[in-house]
Amino acid sequence: MPGGERACKCFGEDRAVVYAVDHECVDHELGKLVIQVEKREILGCRKSEGDGKESL
Repeated sequence: MPGGERACKCFGEDRAVVYAVDHECVDHELGKLVIQVEKREILGCRKSEGDGKESL
C-alpha cells in the first residue's frame, strides 16, 4: 500500500502491519501450472482499538 494511504483516518499516523496474508492463484497454461502469490498486509492503528478512540 502506498505511503499516503497507510495513514490512520483518526490520528493521521502510519498504521502498522499486524500480519500478512498470502493469496495464491493457480493458472493452467499448456503443459504447466503457474502459481501466482500475492501478499496482502493487514494494517492497524497503534493508538486506536478499532473504534477511533485513543487507547490508554
